[in-house]
Order: sequence, then C-alpha cells, then structure tokens
Amino acid sequence: MSAAVGRRAIVVAGMHRSGTSAFTRCVNLLGAGIGENLIPTNWGNERGFWEDAGVVAANDALLAAVGRTWHDVRPMPRAWAVSSAIEPPAARVVRIVAEETARCPLWVVKDPRLSRLVPTWDAAFAASKVEPHFIVVLRHPAEIAASQERRDGFSAGKSHLLWLRHLLEVERATRGRRRVFSLYDDLLADWRLTLSRVAEVLGIEWPIPLDRAAPGIEDFLSDELRHFSIDEDHAWRVSAAPLVVEAWRVLRSAAGSAGGGPAFLEAIDRVHEGVAAADGVFLSSYDDLCRELDEARVSINSQDEGWRKEIERGSALEAWAGELEARGLRLEREIGALREGLAAAEERAAREQALRVTSEAAYVELSEHRLRLDEEIADACAWRSDAQGRLGRLATEVEALRRRRVVRLGDALARTGDLSGDVTSAFRNMLDDSRLFAGPLHGFSLGTSESLRTSGPRIYPLRVDRPGLSSVSLAVAVDARPGTGTLEVALLSREGATLRRAFLPAERLSEAEPARFEFEPFDRGIGTVNLVVSAHGLDVPLRLFEWRRSALGAVVRRSRAFCELGFAPAVPGGALGEVDRVEDPEERRRHHRGKT
Repeated sequence: MSAAVGRRAIVVAGMHRSGTSAFTRCVNLLGAGIGENLIPTNWGNERGFWEDAGVVAANDALLAAVGRTWHDVRPMPRAWAVSSAIEPPAARVVRIVAEETARCPLWVVKDPRLSRLVPTWDAAFAASKVEPHFIVVLRHPAEIAASQERRDGFSAGKSHLLWLRHLLEVERATRGRRRVFSLYDDLLADWRLTLSRVAEVLGIEWPIPLDRAAPGIEDFLSDELRHFSIDEDHAWRVSAAPLVVEAWRVLRSAAGSAGGGPAFLEAIDRVHEGVAAADGVFLSSYDDLCRELDEARVSINSQDEGWRKEIERGSALEAWAGELEARGLRLEREIGALREGLAAAEERAAREQALRVTSEAAYVELSEHRLRLDEEIADACAWRSDAQGRLGRLATEVEALRRRRVVRLGDALARTGDLSGDVTSAFRNMLDDSRLFAGPLHGFSLGTSESLRTSGPRIYPLRVDRPGLSSVSLAVAVDARPGTGTLEVALLSREGATLRRAFLPAERLSEAEPARFEFEPFDRGIGTVNLVVSAHGLDVPLRLFEWRRSALGAVVRRSRAFCELGFAPAVPGGALGEVDRVEDPEERRRHHRGKT
C-alpha cells in the first residue's frame, strides 16, 4: 500500500478579504498542519494571513505564465490548464503538495489565488494520492469591496467583479468534490456550530476536539476581525449590479452545505451564463485596454530611464563647475604669492636705494640693479594683471556654468514632475486614454565582425515591434580608404522578401562617423526580420566595429560591431517597441559584462 494512502488536504478557498485567514487558523488550531514559511503579518491583516510564502509564489507564477495577476478581473484563458507555459510553476505545486502532505497527513492550505487555479492543484493532489476537501468561504461582496478599497484602493466595481470570478470559478471547479460553503459571519457568530457543520459535510474528524481547541480559537476570534460590517439593503442601493446580487443570493443559500442540489446548480448556472454573456460583450475591449496599458508602462519606464540619465549628466556638470571653482581658488592663492613677492621686491629696492646714497662708488651698479628690479616689478605687475583678468574670466565662466546647471536641473526636475503627473494620469485614465509614447533611438550589438570583402554578407536577426523605423547606422573600419564599391543594408522578412534596401558609396565611408542608411519609414512594427549587410566591389577589406557616442558627442570606438536604429517621430500612433538581438547565451553574457 502506498505511503500516501490516508493523506488529506483541506483547501480554504474564496475571495481575498473574505475571512479565509480566520477559517484557516481555526482549522489549524483543530489539529491540521500548516506550512512552515508563513507570510508575516502587516497592517492589512494583523492576526496573520496564514498563507505559506511558497504556495503564494507558485500561484503568482502560474497566473503570470498565462498573462494574469491576482487582481485581474478577466476570466482565465481558454485551455490554460493544459498550456505548456504553466509546466514549470505546476511542477513547483506538485513538489509543495508532496512535501507538505508527507510532513502533515492532514494539511490545511489557503491562498485566495488558488480559487482560480483548482485544475492545477487537483492534478498535484492526484499525483501524490492526496484527497482534497474544499472550504469555500462566503462574505458579503460589499464588505469585501470596503476592505479592499482601504487596503488596495480598488473601486467597488472591480472588487465585485473579482469576487464573482473567484467564487464562480471555484464553484464550477469543485462540483462533485468534497466541499462545503461556509459564511464568515457564521464563524464569528457561533464557531462551534460552524466548524462542526464543516467537519460533518466534509466527512472528517478534527484531530483536536472542539473543547480542547476552544481557548485558542476564542482568543483568536474577536470583533476586531470584522473591520467592515455593511447593511445589506444599503449596500445594494450603493452598488446594485444584478449579477452580483443574484450570485450572492444563490451562494448564501448554499451556506452550510456542499451546494449540490438541482435548484442551487440551476440558479448558479444562470449566473455563470450571465457573466459569460457580459464577457462576450466587453472582454475583447478590456483585453485591448490591458494591452495598451502594458505598452504605455513600457514606454513610461523607458522615458524614466532617459530622465535619469539627464539628471546624471546634470550632476556631472555640477561636479565640473565645482572643479572650476577649485581652480579659481588655486589661482587666487598664486596671485597672493605674487603679491608677497612684489612686496619683497619693493623692500629690496628700498634697501638698494639707501645703499646708493651711502656709496657713490656703487651708484652705477645700484642704478643698473634698480633698473633690473623695475623690470621684474613690471613683469610681476603684468603677470598680476593678466592673472586677475584670467581670474575674472574664470569667475564669469563659473557663474555661467552655475546658471546653466541650475536651468538644466530645473528643466529636468520639471520634466520629471510632469512625467510623474503623466504616470498618475495614465493609471487613473487607463480605460479612457490609450496614448502611446515614442522613445529615443535604440541600439544593439551585432557581434564580432570579419572582413566583409572576404566573408560575404553578414546576417543579423532582430525584432522591431515599434512603428517608424527609418534608418540603420553602422560603424565601419577600413584598412585603407576605398576608392570603388558600395556598402548595402537590407531588411528581409522571415520568408526572404526584401522590405527595405539602402546603399552607401565607398568614398563616403569613414571611421570618424557611422555610416547611415536611410529609407522610407515603416508605418507599423515589422516584427522579426533579418538585417543583411553586404559589400559590393570594394577594393579594400571592410570590418564592422562597435561605436557609441560619448557624453560630449564624440564617437567612441569599441571592439564589437554595433548597430543603431532610427525611428521617424512623426509616425501617428507609434508605440515604443523593443529591439532584440538573437545570439547564443555565452555571447549574451560577454556582451552584458562589456556593457557593465
């Protein structure tokens, strides 16, 4: 007989903020084992979440693999449970179930995300021969909406739709299984009767009797657990969505039972049909909005990076101004030393004058000496005057640099503030505004290049999802200045069709500036294409090399080939795309270390 025989799992499911944490802790106090890596408490749930961090991470990975998040109001994608994309996180779920049920023959697991992922968890239970029992926790959707508004800032409409998704998906996925619907209000009102009914419907016996567990449960349950209590009539006046009202009425009628009666199933199926009909009307538009919002986030993140670099440049200018100021201080010290030397020279001249009066014989010599001293003084005065002029010019330059720095920093901060406002506005108006942002030029490394004349055309795969591609720039190196021939750049589709082609005469090639090939802009993203670089009739070898522009605009040559794509900013509706280079992992690591 398998060692897994007799293993059972109690799955506490339901919507976020519906009381699943309270049910889980009570089941744990009645003798069911729980995960050892629990999520810490916080202000949102001071009595504890009673969720294993590994379970939550695996569920988040499952949702991300199918393009969803824990607060996504869309239904799960069709056939998601058999998608190859979920295989890695599904394997984590299988491992968690096997390890935890080996440690705890009666294991309680809770995560509201699990309500939408029952098929994957069912497969994991089956793989370890574990029998699952489901407690579906019910709470008034208006109370949940008030709690989520306080914790997450969600609108009532979003919370109600999330509640429908969680409850309807877990109800359909657990039909015919050992399950019980239980009200959070009933647990707070009479936990003994509620938990006894749960055990009776699920067909289990609590390892710890109710009387022995009573002190711990009564200490845990209190009125403090109810942060929001809503009058039902008032709640429906505030938000009277018919499907939400009907779903709550039907689900509440199943409280304390497995919800398997024909009347219940017929009523809940009508709710399923109503939600499906609404999805048919609104889902495609909502998917489009979500996709546009993701693109806007990518664009905003790219522009954030641009502003960060501008601020760094401003900091560099500030450091430069500080260096100029230090140079000015050093010049002031030099002028002070010159003044001291001048004073000493004047003292020497006075002493020489006194000696001339006392010695007629040394008069001529002293006169000549004085003339030499006068010349030194004149030179020193000229130097002082020149130094004072340079100091004045430097002071003017420092002040001008300071003013430009303040203006640039002010502009950068203003643009940053405007961008922050744009981000806030974009999130608040994500259902009404689908504006897209154009970004700066993008570059990517092509890899070490051999001589084009000897090796033939070079082909580089790339992906361009952004509209407006209008130029390609390549840096070249030549052994000697070519006199004949041309360099060609072509963009080919994956099927080999030529999308764009541009030529550059050999006499225009230079190592000082990249070769720029311009063509008619694309009015949309072109996806994955091949960039083909060819040389025709060159009389000298030609190599590609990496180049970047320095902070002062100069071209900096590197050891690797580099390509820069130019996009026409006037293309309407252009969204920021990505440029990817297809290369082997080792090449990618070397390139990453080079950039670092």
